[in-house]
Amino acid sequence: MLEPHPNYLAYGKGCWAFDVDGNGRIDFTNNFGALIHGYSHPEIVKAITEQAGRAVCSTMPTSLETELAALICERLPTGDKIRFTNSGTEAVMLALKMARSIAGKPKIAKIEGGYHGQYEYIDSSSTPSPSQWGDPTEPPTIARNSGTPGYMLPQLVVLPCNDIESSRKILAKHKEALAAVIVDPMQLQVGYGRPEVEYLKALRDEATRLGILLIFDEVVAFRNGLNGTQGRVGVTPDITVLGKFIGGGLPVGAVCGSDEVMSVFKISREGPRVLHSGTFSANPLTMAAGAATMRLLTSEVFDRFQSLQDRLSDGMDSVLQTYGVDARLEQYCIGSTKLVFGSAQIRNWRDLYQYYQNHQLSKVAPLQEALLKRKVLVSRLSFLISSPMTEADIEVVLEAFDDAVKELAPQLRGECADLNGSVNQQATNSLT
Repeated sequence: MLEPHPNYLAYGKGCWAFDVDGNGRIDFTNNFGALIHGYSHPEIVKAITEQAGRAVCSTMPTSLETELAALICERLPTGDKIRFTNSGTEAVMLALKMARSIAGKPKIAKIEGGYHGQYEYIDSSSTPSPSQWGDPTEPPTIARNSGTPGYMLPQLVVLPCNDIESSRKILAKHKEALAAVIVDPMQLQVGYGRPEVEYLKALRDEATRLGILLIFDEVVAFRNGLNGTQGRVGVTPDITVLGKFIGGGLPVGAVCGSDEVMSVFKISREGPRVLHSGTFSANPLTMAAGAATMRLLTSEVFDRFQSLQDRLSDGMDSVLQTYGVDARLEQYCIGSTKLVFGSAQIRNWRDLYQYYQNHQLSKVAPLQEALLKRKVLVSRLSFLISSPMTEADIEVVLEAFDDAVKELAPQLRGECADLNGSVNQQATNSLT
């Protein structure tokens, strides 16, 4: 978090993280959503400890695998069957392999600026710079990593987020070779410029019409209610990719789908259409932690998330008004609040890029650092609530927020000319 060294974690308890120097901070990053129940939840620790005494891994399946599968599948419209992997990235790779096998076509479409893990093919066009943008109605495919083989790029189609008509045209143009569209239905780069519900519905309709599979990457978005974001927005994909908290804080990923879609893994005399295996996939430690996590994640917990989120947002908004700071709080999912400076609407990657150019160095980074010094850990001013958080914790955060905004008020109001409007690549380094 700070130059030249990050704050090294010593241990965590509940929603508090303690570094090696003994400093405790309320953690709103939650390992980017993997710790939905915070650190060292007693029931999750118990599940891991008990299972460690039995077996940490095996070539044989365990009943824990079917238990976690049932707990997840009962919540998802696409949840007839599920297969586990070791990360969200790995699950995305498996979903793309499935889609190509089912459709018999090579290409995949994604949204410009969409993040779907570290696989270099699908990671392309995640953070293109203005010199690479080209036509906003038909974005080019841009490698994110310098070593990405050029032959991969023509197999990836890029869509402009929330531009329904342009996206329809692009999908129609590539339909003969297009296997699937993958989209994170909740957020584009941590809550900014997220796909709008009407856009998601349009993608669903167009995919059905053209015979293209729709993949929802709910690695993060699954926390948006008891039935994930797909249940919340009423759009059902063909394949769902999961990860993060479903492993209880241990490495995990998963792919879910209907019986028909998941039949690509069925083993016959000729072998499966899609081979999937992994030494540590569905390992019993992760399955035990995941099952404990899912049992704890009830509708009442989501109600508490919303209540705490409302209190946090209202309190922060009051502070911003008190000090005359032009900013707003956006609740981009249950238990997740983002602070956004200015009034500009962020509907896609290009809007987000410009937002960070205008505000990262002068406002976002200074406020984040000021909060860190006041025992509040956040990433990109995104406040992710975990189940151990209490009303008292929120009040501690609001007090720290008031003190930080008070100190930085002239800068946050744009009264510091030397920092205002800084435009350079450093402003977006946090996105790349």
